[in-house]
Amino acid sequence: LLTGIYAMSKRKDKIAAEEKTQAVAAAVTEANDLLLKMLGFSHADLYEGRMNWRALTPVEMQERDALAIQELKTYGRCEPYEKSFFDKYGNRVPVYMGASMLPGDKKEGVAFIIDMTERKKAEEAMQLAGLVYESISEAIIVTDASNRIIATNPAFTTLTGYTFDEVLGQNPNLLSSGRHDRQFYEDLWSTLLLTGTWQGEIWNRRKDGVIYAELLSINTIYNPDGSVHRWVALFSDITQKKLAEETMRRHANYDLLTGLPNRRMLHDRLEQQMKKSRRAGLALALFFIDLDHFKEVNDVLGHEMGDVLLKEAAMRMLSCVRESDSLGRLGGDEFTIILGELDDTQSVMRIADEIIAALSMPFTLGDAAASVSASIGITFYPDDAENIDTLFRNADQAMYAAKRNGRNGYQLYARIKEADSGPTDGW
Repeated sequence: LLTGIYAMSKRKDKIAAEEKTQAVAAAVTEANDLLLKMLGFSHADLYEGRMNWRALTPVEMQERDALAIQELKTYGRCEPYEKSFFDKYGNRVPVYMGASMLPGDKKEGVAFIIDMTERKKAEEAMQLAGLVYESISEAIIVTDASNRIIATNPAFTTLTGYTFDEVLGQNPNLLSSGRHDRQFYEDLWSTLLLTGTWQGEIWNRRKDGVIYAELLSINTIYNPDGSVHRWVALFSDITQKKLAEETMRRHANYDLLTGLPNRRMLHDRLEQQMKKSRRAGLALALFFIDLDHFKEVNDVLGHEMGDVLLKEAAMRMLSCVRESDSLGRLGGDEFTIILGELDDTQSVMRIADEIIAALSMPFTLGDAAASVSASIGITFYPDDAENIDTLFRNADQAMYAAKRNGRNGYQLYARIKEADSGPTDGW
């Protein structure tokens, strides 16, 4: 802190005019180097009378100075107070000043001045930080080294429903949704303790029980000795963003009518199942299923009833396969089933028979009833093909062969190959 000496003199010079007397009274007669440096003046400025109390003091502060002078006259001293001076270049310098009259009959005073510039900057920074803390839209939790909550901001209450008094001293895990396993939190803390920071998405629970998604950042504040002083968590609600992402994901990977995987998702699942079958040394079956006479249902009962039939057909087929198998809709009335890791290929024919029987049962569509059947083409990995495109093509050919054979049945691609490669006449 810079401290300067500001001497106020009332010399007993024989000056007739009161204005001149007041001007002299406001003159700075002595100042130390720190004060000169603080205000940008030189010793020459001091000696030549260019440092004048009133000229250096902003107009709005002269009334306060007048009160200080009155205190000096009455009590010989004035209580320290904050004010500003203009420096030589017209810039304001915040100071903290106190003054006392010197003993004797010269009626001189001495002022002790502390430069408050850095302190004011710090106060402004603190005020700004406080405003940010109070007005920022992200929720904030501050915890001590024991991970007990010691501070929150208004956005925390808005987001979670908890007031500060309700969470003071609590562990932030009171927000836990139960959606994450123990390993998730162990990994979080491992990263936080190792690096001092963690950022990611997490599901938490509001006071009213509603689960929401948040983007969470946690940072560590350390003591000088390197130990943990505080943890600061900053988070915001991203539930709508996650819902939008989920909607986009479902649109990209699932059939909107039946909720089954679409062609894109089936392609990915078939690729994964082929890898599993290859590692296990087991077979995989791919079904192509087409509903016979479905066009007539649409033509007679309308597309709305046709959609009802498709959804019911999907439910019936799901009941015929294992949870580990994948049923999907390619489009229209075409479906696909992936039967993975088969140790008994004969079970494939049993499942095909069950599907045919299930789809042969009449469908109740409003006040009407409709009947369809199914033509199924079946191909095996790796016996029939070892790549996805060929498997899809094989299953498609086998399905059309089943239709040519009278519908309401299934056809193995292997039998088509045998028929195509059978004996011929001649050499």
